Amino acid sequence: MLMPNAGLKTVLKKYGITLMGFWTLLICLLTAVNLYYHHLDTIKDAENEARDYLRLNLFYRAWGAKMGGVYVPVDKVPPNRYLDVPNRDITTCDGHQLTLVNPAYMTRMVSDFIISASPDPIINKITSLKPLNPINAPDEWERQSLEAFGRKECKERFEVINIAGKPFLRLISQFVTEEPCLKCHAHQGYRNGDIRGGITISVPLTKRFQLENEGKKRVVGGYLLLWVLGNSGIAVASRRRSLYDEKLKTNERKFRTVCDWTQDWEYWIGANGEMQYVSPSCADITGYAPEEFMADPDLARKIVHPDHQSAFAEHHRLHLTSLRELPGFIEFRILTRSGDVRWLQHLCRPVFDESVFLGRRVSNRDITQRKAAEEKISRLSAIVESSDDAIISKTLDGIVTSWNQGAEKLFGYTEQEMVGKPLLTIFPPERQNEEQDILDAIARGESVEHYETIRICKDGRELDVSVTISPIRDQNGAIIGVSKIARDITGRKRAAEEHLQLERQMMQTQKLESLGVLAGGIAHDFNNILMTIIGNTDLALIRINKESPATENLRRVQEAATRAADLARQMLAYSGKGKFIIENIDINLLVEEMTHMLEVSISKKAVLRFNLHRPLPSVAADATQLRQIIMNLVINASDAIGERSGTIAITTGCMNCDGQYIKQAQLDQQIPEGFYVYLEVSDTGCGMGRETITKIFDPFFTTKFTGRGLGMAAVQGIIRGHSGAIKVYSELGKGTTFKVFLPTSGTPGEQESGNADAGSPWRGSGTVLLIDDEKTVLEIGSELLKELGFDVITAEDGRLGIDHFIANQEKVTCVILDLTMPHLDGVQTFRELVKLKPDIKVVMSSGYNEQEVTPKFSGKGLAGFIQKPYKLSTLKDTLSRILEGDK
Repeated sequence: MLMPNAGLKTVLKKYGITLMGFWTLLICLLTAVNLYYHHLDTIKDAENEARDYLRLNLFYRAWGAKMGGVYVPVDKVPPNRYLDVPNRDITTCDGHQLTLVNPAYMTRMVSDFIISASPDPIINKITSLKPLNPINAPDEWERQSLEAFGRKECKERFEVINIAGKPFLRLISQFVTEEPCLKCHAHQGYRNGDIRGGITISVPLTKRFQLENEGKKRVVGGYLLLWVLGNSGIAVASRRRSLYDEKLKTNERKFRTVCDWTQDWEYWIGANGEMQYVSPSCADITGYAPEEFMADPDLARKIVHPDHQSAFAEHHRLHLTSLRELPGFIEFRILTRSGDVRWLQHLCRPVFDESVFLGRRVSNRDITQRKAAEEKISRLSAIVESSDDAIISKTLDGIVTSWNQGAEKLFGYTEQEMVGKPLLTIFPPERQNEEQDILDAIARGESVEHYETIRICKDGRELDVSVTISPIRDQNGAIIGVSKIARDITGRKRAAEEHLQLERQMMQTQKLESLGVLAGGIAHDFNNILMTIIGNTDLALIRINKESPATENLRRVQEAATRAADLARQMLAYSGKGKFIIENIDINLLVEEMTHMLEVSISKKAVLRFNLHRPLPSVAADATQLRQIIMNLVINASDAIGERSGTIAITTGCMNCDGQYIKQAQLDQQIPEGFYVYLEVSDTGCGMGRETITKIFDPFFTTKFTGRGLGMAAVQGIIRGHSGAIKVYSELGKGTTFKVFLPTSGTPGEQESGNADAGSPWRGSGTVLLIDDEKTVLEIGSELLKELGFDVITAEDGRLGIDHFIANQEKVTCVILDLTMPHLDGVQTFRELVKLKPDIKVVMSSGYNEQEVTPKFSGKGLAGFIQKPYKLSTLKDTLSRILEGDK
């Protein structure tokens, strides 16, 4: 917070300066008006005194005129030489000489006496345009006044003037000729009633102005005090206002800190239906900014999904008609700006200020993930209950907590009989110790997979079961229980025992052939499953809050799914349905990618060891053919080890081979000297004699009980095609080593990036028809297409896809078509679509590779191909290339 002085200055500046300015202006205006009228009063007072003096003057002049003048001794008043009347000067009987003093002369002498007797006298003057005495001649102002009197414009005038350096109020009033006046002035031509002149009264203002100034000081002082008091009041009020505003801002900051940073979408709608507040989280949930909701309060209703409009409207109506808080909440779907569907939990409460209704506060929580989790739980629950396997959960003490219908069928005990009881009930006496071992392993966080054991049914029968046991963890990762899946393998084991020998023979005969077919089929189906995982992970990473702790988990799922997709591609390549393209390859990466496949292909008694030299130059080769070499050599090594324990070592490196060394290799063509990358596969198996070594590359030669004897011949053919060589080292009873040489390409090996292509922010438009017989592919494919901006129509088979296309032919811009489907497969469906609309853009989708699929459509107008599982970025690139290519 600011310091008090700084705070006060800020407050005064922000709230008080303007008000103080107005107050100062008002005080100045009032002071000026008061001083002005005070001055007018001073002048008016002097004016009134002048009028009083004038009236007195007129009274004694009238008396003197009425008396015909006054005779006074000549020794006291000199005769008026300007008075030309009979008997002006007379001598009395006793000899005193007298002179006639007329009113004008009398007035002048009285005025002279007053001037001489008083330091601040009132000056009296008679003036006329035709004066008898020149001293009574008018000055300019008096002349103008007399002329105005003659024109009858006024009867009196006044002005403030300086006389001898002192201020005076000078008043002049017209002087009318009366009958007594004609005695002295008839000879001038005046008649009774004529304006003969004027009388000027000059009242001194010096003392009055002094008194006025003293009064002004008191007025100014009073108003100054009032100004100070007013400004002090303004400052105090402004300070209080500032403190109030600061408190209001603090409360607003607290409110916004709570509401603006909540993940829920909050808004307050006033009693008049206008939005008062909308939290910023609405943009994350709906895609619409707070300003859009403020501008259009009805937008909150418009985005409600059509299926839930009626329920929302009823909820809204109830809350509008009731001013009390209604219990409960509603859940409904909305359509975001991008067209996505989200679930909201909507809670509405009234807002009051004391008893005044201010509207309603609404809290909307995004429960899309919860709904998805509930749906997933419901789906998993249905799967668990419908499974023929026994799916059981128990505590870390071995007490059963759940028992599905599969467990009831398998062991004969009902759920009521087993829940709350120890699982040891179905253990044979001799296997009671297994339970504690399993619980100890689970407590350590370990899992038990495909553990084959025996259990006892309710009727006493023994069952051979395969058990998979995993820990159950809570949200914090703590182990809170045990999950157990038991499958009845009694029949399978019996059949296995009866046909063991035959199966072994068939397995040996068809091992390589069936592995390829199996790998291709599994990879194809596996790609459909991975499609759902990768697609949902892509969408989740886009939609989830980047700060969510689940982001890292999703990325791990994405990485694991990508590795699984790579594994599927390896399986497709091995099955002969992969790419056959020469590219720069790092053999180390190739070996690492095949690790899992190699581990599941060899004997359980054999252990893989890797000695990979780094860095390693790349080789120009076909990855699929190199995988076939590695797989054949490793499987042969495993067969050589057999049922004994042994080690298979895979070593890589680079060496400069001279001509002498090359001659020792098994090859039927000359290769140049130089640097070669080598791949070495060695085993600690039974080894081979010299005679066998000379025949191992012969077609149809085999040392196995079953088999066609083509594996090593194929290996040699692949090496030959890559301008390489192979050397064999073997010793009976000690093991065998195969060393493959391939020329270096001189460029580094290519590595696939697991990162999704950021690409440009391309958005599609229009409608895509998605045809696939896998429901999960339809679901995730639809979401991916919608994420790219498309409307989506789905069909579960080719025949239904044709019907949808006919119904929506005008708006469908592109078709994504699965290759393998019931009723009509991809080839037949494609043929029918092209018949209906020859220029329709069709993208073929399959778990198999493009080189396996596209030749079937050569020259038939197939727009593109996308291999499952595909990511959002791959789908975007494929569709943008196809759809934007026409523009």
